[in-house]
Amino acid sequence: MSTPGDHLDRLIERLTRECLNGIVHYQFWRHINDLGRDEPELIETAPAFFRSTFNAHIDCATLRLNRLIDTTRGAVSVYTLLRYAERHPQAFRAGGPDEVKEAVARGRAILGEVEDVLARFRKQRNAYFVHIAGDYFSEPQREVTEEHPVTFRDVHDSLQRIGRLISAIVGPHRDAELRLNEVIGIDESFQSLRHYLRAGVQFEEEYRQQIHRAV
Repeated sequence: MSTPGDHLDRLIERLTRECLNGIVHYQFWRHINDLGRDEPELIETAPAFFRSTFNAHIDCATLRLNRLIDTTRGAVSVYTLLRYAERHPQAFRAGGPDEVKEAVARGRAILGEVEDVLARFRKQRNAYFVHIAGDYFSEPQREVTEEHPVTFRDVHDSLQRIGRLISAIVGPHRDAELRLNEVIGIDESFQSLRHYLRAGVQFEEEYRQQIHRAV
């Protein structure tokens, strides 16, 4: 039979996975952005691929963030996690009621730091990001983004704060700390990709020079 602790485990695992995926997609986007800024000639080796991938990663990061802060009835979100923790302190296996209360207060304070930004994300989500709202044609996307602006950095900062929130709840449940922002392997992978692309660009340039000399 499922226990309150089991339900809390499932909530934490689902939200952790969403947050981690959002952070990973953002880091991929950041690396592609840095590549285009520092070595645009490498982007030009496959411009259609990199530009479509660039957009896809930031959209996926934004989608994961929107899932985490969804206030739709029945949705599982960080608000669900906080409410469940508040109502079921007995579900926590490694902390007493006072520790749970403190963790929930810390989580709400973390959300409070960015609630205005999260409200702008929800406005954009409801207007055009997830579905086309009924007033779409009377309130075009440009007007929505101008009146409720968010930046790429806001995606990153919001995901990091939500990671801190989840970690705050995990503490009195598992006597542990999540480190969602320490995603291993992405930096190394992109260094390898840069090396590979540079080698391709160098090979192509040397080949062109050989053809030019032969002619």
